[in-house]
Amino acid sequence: MNQHIAALKFITSCLSEDDLCDYLRELRKLSKERNAKLQAQLLEVVRQLNRIHIAPVLLKSAMHLVTDMHGDRGARIMNDIDLLVPKEKIDECLTALHGLGYESDEDINNDYHEDHHHSAPLFRPGDYGSLELHRSLTESPYVEILSTGIGLAEAQPLELQGLSMKVLSHTHRLLYNILHSQLVDHNYADGIIPLRSLHEVVTEVGANQERIDWSTIRCRMEQHNRGSALRAYLYMTHKLFGMSFQEGMGKTLLSRLYYQRCCA
Repeated sequence: MNQHIAALKFITSCLSEDDLCDYLRELRKLSKERNAKLQAQLLEVVRQLNRIHIAPVLLKSAMHLVTDMHGDRGARIMNDIDLLVPKEKIDECLTALHGLGYESDEDINNDYHEDHHHSAPLFRPGDYGSLELHRSLTESPYVEILSTGIGLAEAQPLELQGLSMKVLSHTHRLLYNILHSQLVDHNYADGIIPLRSLHEVVTEVGANQERIDWSTIRCRMEQHNRGSALRAYLYMTHKLFGMSFQEGMGKTLLSRLYYQRCCA
């Protein structure tokens, strides 16, 4: 985040208000064009996986390529596509995608062993983004907070242009976001404010508040001694985006002190 703030300060110091608005409009336009290309890429991959009777679960930003939760296709800047498939089918899925011309970088293959939560990223010349096939939702020691089996079992079906895919339930999408942002990506330990993922949660809550089971999210985090990471995260959504506190997860002294640490 510090790098992003420094870059923004540099840009704003060099541009007038009108020039800055023009810059942001152009950035949004380019993001919209890129996401249209990524959507076509995603649908081609889903079609190929459907041929071997696999309906992948769209993770992270992939879901936004085929839904309209943000209301603006250029709002989220993306560079890859993340899909969850059954662990026992991943080799079959990789073979199918090789048939579309996707290959992994041999220099990094050894970094993605069978216990890694996703395979080595796949690339294809001319594409706008890489492709990652996930065999599990997360990695040890966080797998018990959100198990892949439960995520797959409760995933919701989604169809577009006759293609079959799935998305995580509303509750699991929020838990997955918080889990990855705070713990897997080490933002909580490093004192980083993850603006994009915070905005994702605020947008999801604004669109689907009544479908989110906050008690499940709280229980799963607290059962594994991660309640402080959850409370700190939700405190930041309130301070930065004005999101209301959820019942039983109001502001605490530790959350306020953590936020001050991040700002410092």
